[in-house]
Amino acid sequence: CEADSCIGMDKCRGITIYSEFLYWKVTQDQMQYAAVLSGEIQDTVQAFQLSEKLSIVDPSFKYNPGFRIGLGYEIPCSNWDFQLAWTRIHEKVSSSVADRDRGIIPLTMPLASIFGFLVIDPSEFGFGSQAKSRWNFEFDTFDFQIGRTCSFMNCSVVRPYLGVKGAS
Repeated sequence: CEADSCIGMDKCRGITIYSEFLYWKVTQDQMQYAAVLSGEIQDTVQAFQLSEKLSIVDPSFKYNPGFRIGLGYEIPCSNWDFQLAWTRIHEKVSSSVADRDRGIIPLTMPLASIFGFLVIDPSEFGFGSQAKSRWNFEFDTFDFQIGRTCSFMNCSVVRPYLGVKGAS
């Protein structure tokens, strides 16, 4: 990997600024938060066929915009360069289900509710009429790279690099 001669100004570019528009869909598995009975509550409970009559509710994830902006610097006459980039995507997903005629079973409960449920007589268990879920996702990364452009056979270019990534 040898540095090209720095005769023309096109080989000595210097500072580069770039930006990208990102359109991402963030998904998370195992986020079911409620089960809705498909028939009448009393008929289902008396027949003990809960598993056949349940419809599981998941939050709905959608595509959202994000961005990446970066700053680079190419050292003149050496083929070495530095790049720093920031990528960001934030998403808030809210979902709810409500039905007074059918029973709704929450699949995630606060710890106090679970312990309260264990003390209650199972015959007194009541189904809910609504359930809600809220999920926040905030993705921010910073990437720093040091690389060198290498050309061979007059047609191909390779840029090996070493980098550090920080994320929150």
